[in-house]
Amino acid sequence: MRRLRGYLRIMKSLQTFLLHRIISADRDLTRARLAQAAALRVVMADALALLGVSALERM
Repeated sequence: MRRLRGYLRIMKSLQTFLLHRIISADRDLTRARLAQAAALRVVMADALALLGVSALERM
């Protein structure tokens, strides 16, 4: 259970960071950040699946 809480804390922190830091005046930087966010979503969904928890589609 502690591990799950740790993952949830990390996901919440990353979501907050990404929501406030993705959009930039530099289009290439914005695209790279969007790709990074998409990759993070996959990794976190996989981590949750390992714990037997299904990932949320939207928060």
